[in-house]
Amino acid sequence: MKEAAFYFLYRMSHPDYSDDIVADEYCGSDPFGLSHYTDAAAQKYLEPNPQRGTTDLWATNSGIFQNFDTSRNHLDAGLKNVEVGYPQFFWEGASEYGDALGRNIQKAIAGELTSQQALDEAAEEWVQIVQKLGIDSQMSQYANFVKGARSLGYKI
Repeated sequence: MKEAAFYFLYRMSHPDYSDDIVADEYCGSDPFGLSHYTDAAAQKYLEPNPQRGTTDLWATNSGIFQNFDTSRNHLDAGLKNVEVGYPQFFWEGASEYGDALGRNIQKAIAGELTSQQALDEAAEEWVQIVQKLGIDSQMSQYANFVKGARSLGYKI
């Protein structure tokens, strides 16, 4: 089973597939590899994805942009963003922290909580997450994250 999972990830990330996937508005994947930022990749944003047809759910397959300049500008903006971006948190519990914040922001938007209440609720959930996972473990994982980010050139 591990081999099958690995093969699936390898195949989907391979440029033979991923170059079309990242240019398809219905696939939900942003450019992540060097091949995704080439002029050939920019051209793919103007064309149908050859890996799929259309259905009631995916009613169109005609490319996202109308001209090459718009497509190229989109990819160039992505490259500029990488220059000032930040690494994604990846330690144990990271998604739980994000979910807690997101849930409470939605409650504030819906008028169920004030902004301050939403932040206080998120902070309380974060305390519970830290207690569940252990403060020493969380601090160690965060330190490892910072070390890795700095080794990649991020100024953290």
